[in-house]
Amino acid sequence: MRGNKTLDLNGRKIETNLADNLFSVGEKNSPATFTITDSTTKDADLRKALPNGPSLLPKPNEDNAGDLKTGSLGIFRGAVGKEATLNGDVLTYYIAESHRNVQQVGATNEYQVGYSIDMSTVGSITSTNDTADKASSVVFLANPASTLNIEGGRLSATGGDAHAVNMNQGGTLKMTGGFIVGSTTIGHGAAISADNKDTNATINISIGGNAVIAGNHAAKNGGAMWVRSVQDSPQASIFVGGDALIAGNKAGSEPIKSVEKGKYADLCNGGGIFAD
Repeated sequence: MRGNKTLDLNGRKIETNLADNLFSVGEKNSPATFTITDSTTKDADLRKALPNGPSLLPKPNEDNAGDLKTGSLGIFRGAVGKEATLNGDVLTYYIAESHRNVQQVGATNEYQVGYSIDMSTVGSITSTNDTADKASSVVFLANPASTLNIEGGRLSATGGDAHAVNMNQGGTLKMTGGFIVGSTTIGHGAAISADNKDTNATINISIGGNAVIAGNHAAKNGGAMWVRSVQDSPQASIFVGGDALIAGNKAGSEPIKSVEKGKYADLCNGGGIFAD
């Protein structure tokens, strides 16, 4: 696409099995800007607290922290180790919140709070690639000066070497809302893949507002985000702030079985973010 374009999903769903890029932003010599939004849910608060309420977290110490080598979780790690899950349209996740300890000056108590988000009413774009050796994406930034704004909606890409957002030519991503969930890839970066090895271009990624990146799985590195900036090229910039949520993403095709030095580097890393 050329120029400045906006797609308002308006609660609608777009599905494709195209083994290619659904949206290509810009051309070789012409950058463009593409904005994805969903007017029906953009400003809606879809988050709901789980009914069991907050739970007080134990203070960590040598006795309850567990042991990675033996696989023992301990009371502390067992309490804080709840994984975010994505089941159909419903995302469930947990965060820690601090509150002042009224009995001890300057101290706080930490509580674990669970939330769920029902995305069934959110406009969505789903790309399913049935060709294992073919790269595909929902949005491809075809020019290193192109920009993608995600303000609302839900993006997902699965099958083969798929990415919801492909920034392997460089470019700028500004995500202030919406969801990138349930994406899978046989390569790097299921939700977002960014690499400037072919262009030496600038990579700028900003995740803020109430954006959600969850439940994505890369067989290699970076379940939510894989970013590589080659030597002597402009450094990649990654910002995550506001109330943005990155949770329940996975990397690698098998679990880590040993924490000994040199034993797990080849299993792939960065379930959330892998930056190189």
